[in-house]
Amino acid sequence: MGKSITTILVMIILACPIQAANNLEQDPIIEHLKLSMDDLDEFQYSLKRCAGLLLASGTAMHKLSKEQGAQEFVDMGEDLMEFLAKFQITKILEKELTQETFSRVYRDNIKKVLEFNKLYYLRFQNNFKERKLLIKQDSFLTEEVTFCIGIHDQLLRIN
Repeated sequence: MGKSITTILVMIILACPIQAANNLEQDPIIEHLKLSMDDLDEFQYSLKRCAGLLLASGTAMHKLSKEQGAQEFVDMGEDLMEFLAKFQITKILEKELTQETFSRVYRDNIKKVLEFNKLYYLRFQNNFKERKLLIKQDSFLTEEVTFCIGIHDQLLRIN
């Protein structure tokens, strides 16, 4: 299953045109993170973790509970993966954002995102087996989902 998800994600990204990484230029959240961390490893880790969680949320909503809105969570996870790759290229590697570089960096991030995806999905699956609910009675997952949606919305300025 992991290989098929990876293949699908890579195909989607390779088919999407590169858009300018305008959000990275003047983002006060990024500036705050630079001040609060010794380096940006924690920020990259958080984006990978949140991407994995949001992708797992969408998958769980679709496969387990048949809830509406599953695709929205998958889209948010993919948004974070795209943002991370652009951020790594333009701010960390300080390279030009090209399709080739974007695809390579994006693929490099997939392995860690899929690890988080698998772990979170197992938790969603266990919750659903035990309670027929994905997160309602799981305060950890509730907090994680809230945090990750907040990160997504703040970084990508979604209202």
